[in-house]
Amino acid sequence: MSSKVTNLLGGCVKDERIATVAINPGMFVEYAAGGIRPATVNTGSIFFADNSMDGTVMRGDEFAIGDSVPHRIYESGDQVNALLKIGENVAVDAALTGAGDGTLRAVDAAVAATKTTGVVADNNAILFTATDAGTDGNNIKIALIDPAGNSQSLAVTVSGLEVRVSLATGVAGAITSTAAEVIAAVNANTAAVILLGAANASTSTGAGVVAAVASGYLTGGVDADTDKPLFFALEAVNNSAGSAAADIAIRVK
Repeated sequence: MSSKVTNLLGGCVKDERIATVAINPGMFVEYAAGGIRPATVNTGSIFFADNSMDGTVMRGDEFAIGDSVPHRIYESGDQVNALLKIGENVAVDAALTGAGDGTLRAVDAAVAATKTTGVVADNNAILFTATDAGTDGNNIKIALIDPAGNSQSLAVTVSGLEVRVSLATGVAGAITSTAAEVIAAVNANTAAVILLGAANASTSTGAGVVAAVASGYLTGGVDADTDKPLFFALEAVNNSAGSAAADIAIRVK
């Protein structure tokens, strides 16, 4: 996308206000006492700073404090060449919102907590994943238990937020449950699947016999972003290693 253009589609309503701080064309901006500044909140009307009318301030340039900043008001469906925050890597159609400094960032989806047991190379690695994404999944525990008895059957029980898998054993008391059998048993237990699901981890086939694993929490669960999406990316842009905000074409939600 051209770095010389800010308005791509729509943005018919234009205005000018005085910069209260330095502003770059393409910044997501808001009105403030005495003028205009980079948007700090994600509510209200959608404004983006434009290039100067006389062409002296273009993309990559900066309006200084006290300069008159031309900007446009955008509505749903309008398109803008905005600025993506340093560290962001977004795909086409990614949901975006203001980053609080005039740039945009991705709206993060909730992430489910997980725990992996076993070893992939031994084909007994199991990935346990919380049924519901978010931080609540970090309170769920999983245990693979050696029943310390001969000829025991594979059994799954649930106590509170803990799923307990009592492993099958042979006549001599050795564990015989394979990862595939554990996965099937967990996923067939109606109480367990309220909390989590099980699957082969990575390239593990599930054919390997599992080992006992002490009770442990799932980790890595993250709640969804509290900010609602305001924009959608019209192109994929990777600015994860960037040293400055990157141009990104967006559509207003």
